[in-house]
Amino acid sequence: MTDVEDFSCARCRLFGVIANVNRFSAGAKPRFGRGQLEIVAEDTFVALDPFSPRVAGKAANFVILGGICAKDGVKVCAECAVQVERRWLCLDCAADEDFEDEAVKMRIRKRLSRQ
Repeated sequence: MTDVEDFSCARCRLFGVIANVNRFSAGAKPRFGRGQLEIVAEDTFVALDPFSPRVAGKAANFVILGGICAKDGVKVCAECAVQVERRWLCLDCAADEDFEDEAVKMRIRKRLSRQ
């Protein structure tokens, strides 16, 4: 099931050139991906790549814009969030969480240091 809605990041205010994007739940397989794309995180926003030509019979190129933070419910772009256990977390919420997995902790620290 898809819903078309606008996307704007609550952290960095990214608002894509593409006004409408598709919102998918985990497990969804968008038609434009032709079986090559399966959404792994809840509430993921995906758009067709506006800079790639469409070729009949081939999978369209796509851009994963981001998702909805599972903790505070805001829309965040892929640069301002991390995917943890099939859900999106904004970096603010992810920094407050106490994860046991060291790889997740390191990924969060790395993202925060780039901001």
